[in-house]
Amino acid sequence: MNHMVARKAPKTVTYSESESLDFRVSAAVAQKNEGRQYILQVNETHGLYPGHYTHRKCSVLDERRSNLSEEQKSVSMKRRRTELNAERMSKNFIDEVYEGETYETAVGVSDIENEHIEDTLTCPAKRSETSHAYGQDDVIVFDLETTGLVK
Repeated sequence: MNHMVARKAPKTVTYSESESLDFRVSAAVAQKNEGRQYILQVNETHGLYPGHYTHRKCSVLDERRSNLSEEQKSVSMKRRRTELNAERMSKNFIDEVYEGETYETAVGVSDIENEHIEDTLTCPAKRSETSHAYGQDDVIVFDLETTGLVK
């Protein structure tokens, strides 16, 4: 359903400032409930009679959607989805072994024990106005993204 709404009202264009968004979301709901035949029904309601190509295109798209729906429900497709999920899980496990945990909530904070944290250097309260040699009062902080270094 989200995909249908995104096709009718992409986020790259602002439709929320007019009634256009309501009509587009309604079209997505009608497509979900009725199939592509809603286009024919809307046209006929407003006195516009769709041509042969519109009828044929709607029928072909509805048939394709019906076939895909039946295929997704088959046992072989369910097994294939399970296999793909197992492959992804295996790959994620292998990546975590090589790189460590990367995308979890508070992954960098929760695993640190207090005894492993060294005392930090305190910065001087007031920076001297006189010129100084490089490295006396300067604190340089940088962050490396190291998850992609293992290959």
